[in-house]
Amino acid sequence: MASLRLKVQLGDEKKIYARGKPLFRKFIYSIDSSSNETIGELIRKLQDYINKHFSHFNIRLVQLMTHDGFILSKSDLYSSVLKDNDHIICIDMRRFIDEYFICFEDNTLWLERKQYDATNNKEKFIRIGLNNVSELFIRLFGTVNVSGLYIFGIYELIKIANEKSADKLIARLDGTMDSDQSTSADWFLECWRECQDVAIAPIPIRNEEPRWLTESVINIQPDKLISFTIRGTLRVKGDIGLDNAARERMHRSLPQPFKFKIVVTDSSGKQCSLIIEQLNKPLDPLTRESFIYDEKSNIGEFLAFTYADDVEQEKRLYAGIFINKLGELVVKISGSYTGAYDRKIIRAMQYHAKQNKTPEVDLDGTTYDLYDTHGRAIAIFDPETYMFYAVRLELTTKTSKTVETVLIPVEKIKSTD
Repeated sequence: MASLRLKVQLGDEKKIYARGKPLFRKFIYSIDSSSNETIGELIRKLQDYINKHFSHFNIRLVQLMTHDGFILSKSDLYSSVLKDNDHIICIDMRRFIDEYFICFEDNTLWLERKQYDATNNKEKFIRIGLNNVSELFIRLFGTVNVSGLYIFGIYELIKIANEKSADKLIARLDGTMDSDQSTSADWFLECWRECQDVAIAPIPIRNEEPRWLTESVINIQPDKLISFTIRGTLRVKGDIGLDNAARERMHRSLPQPFKFKIVVTDSSGKQCSLIIEQLNKPLDPLTRESFIYDEKSNIGEFLAFTYADDVEQEKRLYAGIFINKLGELVVKISGSYTGAYDRKIIRAMQYHAKQNKTPEVDLDGTTYDLYDTHGRAIAIFDPETYMFYAVRLELTTKTSKTVETVLIPVEKIKSTD
């Protein structure tokens, strides 16, 4: 069996990587000159050889290049493009990312998704789009040591689409794309992370709480259909929902639609699975129009509506002001915090403001404080006459703040005695 003797180089002796150690190796590698294997298969063999013999941390080889800078196509047979004593250079993922970033100065980003990984207390992200030479790129990043960049031309994508293989995995973030090694931090284009605190229970009767079994193993008679409730926990980074409506939604850090797989294993080791998709209902925050519609039976004259959104909680803190049909000034902050003020109350406020020489006073009954969300309605008086003339609304959430001053037509406020 004839063999080809290759002079293989990994890295650049002048290039410094993490921990200050140059990633540089030179070695001799022999291959069968009559083999029908491709350059892509040679890349995988060299990767395994380097990881085994040089104890690197899961080096991922992306390309092979001739000594004078020509990239070897992965689909070519290596027996037809290589000859004895050829000097080839291995391009690992780190070098590939460094060199290809020049193609991202004017990229078109289609998707960006971030996700918290409890295994290393870090955020991972994925970016998908076109680079400035119209190639599809997939950028995956978890930590400094675990990252990936995958580039596909149109013909390569067509080839992948036409493959008969059911497994069309094209990118992953754990360093095992081309080897059998594995880590605890797998992250594919679709992430399935194993749930914790898994439990099962018979379907409860009426409104009873499920009676969770202590074991996830149950005995089922052959040819018998039974129903069970399944529970699982998926921990994510962020705050819990502040109300039932928020807690019924999947957390914003999780992909939509959210997919989860239930796997059942029988006593002989055979498995079956069911994939379920969950889709959050579209958000329907209160708007100026919907506020007026909800209060149409009370509004005599509408004056103002404003809001501050909490992006993390996907909630809206809002405030509305109007004069009701009784002639009272009404200030509402997120529905349940409401103050109604007739002319008698306004006069008393003016009197106390003048006595205390205070041109601004919080309106009773309108202060909203819940975790990182705060709302205030402040009555404003003329600093010389202490006549009431405006209300300042201050709304603050964890991610935004709104301040708006609303002039009040005081002459339209009536006494309700």
